Amino acid sequence: MPSTITPVARPGSTRIQGSTWNVNASALFGVSGIVSGVVSGAEEEWCRTTQTMEYSYVRVPDYTSPAALDVYGLTQLSAVDNVNRTEMYNVATLHTKREKIYLDVGTSGFTQLQILGLNPVSSDLYGATYGVVSGFVMGPQGSVITVQPYIKQEKWYDTIHSEFDITQTGSDYGLYLSGGAGPNEEQGWKNGTNLGDPYTWYIPHWRSGWRYLETQGVYTKKAVTHGGAEEYSMNGAYLTTAEDAWEDDAAGLVRLINCIEGIVYRFKSSIYHHRMAIPRPLYSDEDQFIVEADRVAQNTVYDTSRHAY
Repeated sequence: MPSTITPVARPGSTRIQGSTWNVNASALFGVSGIVSGVVSGAEEEWCRTTQTMEYSYVRVPDYTSPAALDVYGLTQLSAVDNVNRTEMYNVATLHTKREKIYLDVGTSGFTQLQILGLNPVSSDLYGATYGVVSGFVMGPQGSVITVQPYIKQEKWYDTIHSEFDITQTGSDYGLYLSGGAGPNEEQGWKNGTNLGDPYTWYIPHWRSGWRYLETQGVYTKKAVTHGGAEEYSMNGAYLTTAEDAWEDDAAGLVRLINCIEGIVYRFKSSIYHHRMAIPRPLYSDEDQFIVEADRVAQNTVYDTSRHAY
């Protein structure tokens, strides 16, 4: 006769942090594996891993020239400067969690892949409309969110599993105040996650130079990461017909995947200056560049192979 299985006390809630998904076994959907052969009243240790991401973006000036030099009819975002090139400015949040949970004996393991959704907007942050966005056209601003989280449920083994709960937020740009605007305001970095700041603050190559950085008391938005797929540079200010996805959803999907992978790389890279800046840098106030202590920590657990593209 088999020995009696002693029930183990179940801990508290297992809801995913920062989301509305309740990951109790009875509420799961779209998963592989079947719950069967449950022995009521007896529980055992299981490992549950969850993962989500989201990011918001706007298209911002990367290179401009004085309006008086406009000989190409470039779209203007102000009466003073012509925008020669724009790039994507992203603010992203990644969340990964592994926890020990207690489920009924006989519960089945399963894996549910992570599904992401694109939510583009057809007008920029000042209300200027650039055309209808559809399919995989990203538009001048928008967001990408997790519409179904990654969930993996497997037996817990102390030799290979450990618990963690990691949530990180990073930004492609940082807000910098060059010099003091007043006697009580010092030079340094402010919150860089506000996507609605004025276009005149985006000046990494403004008029082929750094003229504003030499002026005291001026706010600037400075790119803190370069060279990634998520930048998605385009000539001119903005035009939806210039996107890869215009009348070509296949090309647009490839571009969107590259953007997502590029953003995740900005968290996973072992090279610190490739990683995004934290929302409010604390250690870089005397520098015009974000130092390592103000970058997101290297994320070694988030995995894009869990995405269902």
